[in-house]
Amino acid sequence: MSGFLEMVGRLDDRVNPIVVKELRQAMRGRMIPIMLIIYEAVLLLCMSLYLGSEGIAANPRVGLDLLIVFNSIFLFAGIVLVPISMAVRLGFERNQDNTDLLFITTLPSHRIAGGKLLAGMILTVLFLFATLPFMTTTYMLRGVDFKMVFSMVGTSLMMCMVSLQFALFVAVLPVSRAFKTTLGLGTLSILVTIFISTITIMGNMASRGTTILDQLEEAIGFTVIVVFLTVILYQMAVALIKPHSANRAKPLRQWITVMWFFSGAAVVLTGYSNGIQVWTVFSLITLIIALFVAVSEREEWGPRVRRKIPGSPLGRSMVYLFYSGAPNGVLWCLSLLTVTLIIAANVHSKFNNEDLQIFVGFALHAVGYTFAAHILHHTFLAKRVSKNHVWLIALILLAVMVIGGWVLAFLINPNDFTSISRNGIYHLFNPFALPNDTWRFFYLACAAAWVLIMLAMRVRWLIDGRRRFLPLGPMIPPQPEPAPATETEAS
Repeated sequence: MSGFLEMVGRLDDRVNPIVVKELRQAMRGRMIPIMLIIYEAVLLLCMSLYLGSEGIAANPRVGLDLLIVFNSIFLFAGIVLVPISMAVRLGFERNQDNTDLLFITTLPSHRIAGGKLLAGMILTVLFLFATLPFMTTTYMLRGVDFKMVFSMVGTSLMMCMVSLQFALFVAVLPVSRAFKTTLGLGTLSILVTIFISTITIMGNMASRGTTILDQLEEAIGFTVIVVFLTVILYQMAVALIKPHSANRAKPLRQWITVMWFFSGAAVVLTGYSNGIQVWTVFSLITLIIALFVAVSEREEWGPRVRRKIPGSPLGRSMVYLFYSGAPNGVLWCLSLLTVTLIIAANVHSKFNNEDLQIFVGFALHAVGYTFAAHILHHTFLAKRVSKNHVWLIALILLAVMVIGGWVLAFLINPNDFTSISRNGIYHLFNPFALPNDTWRFFYLACAAAWVLIMLAMRVRWLIDGRRRFLPLGPMIPPQPEPAPATETEAS
């Protein structure tokens, strides 16, 4: 008996306290019980109205229709309600005026983020358990088999997981309360869009009598994409929860590199027909976002980070790209971007040459705008704009060039300003004009020349960053000043 109690005590110590805190607050409050009661009432009302409608006896797919309705109601709870409720609570905890998280700061940041995600998924599963009895009744009707039910439930849970992690990531962004409110409204619209898109795709597949399990390649690709997005969003949330003095970028860059490598190797080895396109698109999107973030990082390493820098030159070279910091972060992004485009151009014969040119153009424009924003900030705006807002300068430059091109085309040729083929010169350095065949080669040549000029202007900054990447030296205690001589000693 004592051994059993000891094992229970060890398991109790391993339980994430964030999960316990969140579930205790959810069960003691009124929101979750009221939501569950309303949820069950809606499910019962939908089933009663549908089964009581006319012509139900002649419908050969009554069970399938009810399954789609029940799954849509569950998706609304799992993609919209639960993520929004968890994100709102986490956003209030992360507010500078609220000290709630001060009581749990001894916990590692990954346990805080993981506890929030696990608590949200437990609440999602609670709504699923409330839905399963109604889904089971559809099997007794026509048009449904267990394969269809399991496919819908599994796909829905994965979509709920990535939606929840996305909402939690937005909640921990270090922004002001007014901007966080605006960001919350945008997040709500994105979640609603994900919900509508998911039920539309799943409804169309169910209407054709197919499931995602019938298409093994698509099922594997969908699972990999969902896991990739969830892990990346989780690591980003962990990095944002960590203090600014910590080495926040290291685990995130390591995870992205590992997943980038293994997903690319899987696509190449399996010979998946559309895999190289999907892998290239997701890699470019991830790395371009990472490039905008990296150029906005600090350029000096504090004592907390320098204590963990290896002492040997070989060790420093191996970990340099993964540590927090602007010079090494930019080099890390440039390295992966270059390798991604080389692989996309050489390993798959079915890759469209036009798509490859557009991908190269977007990568070149992203590098050019980030370096231009860094030069502009370092030269003119260092005292007026924070280093953390270099990404915003890059986006403003992009907006100025895109909008300015259209305005210039309208002023010079107002009757035909919408034709990029005739007004292509005005859309120089506009990455969204790359699909135009007439001017694409000219755009690529100008973008490549622009990037080379930017690299030539910033190469010394990149080299100096590597030279300054040194471990913290031994702390030499200050020597006490000698005491002044007394009159007796002087005589």
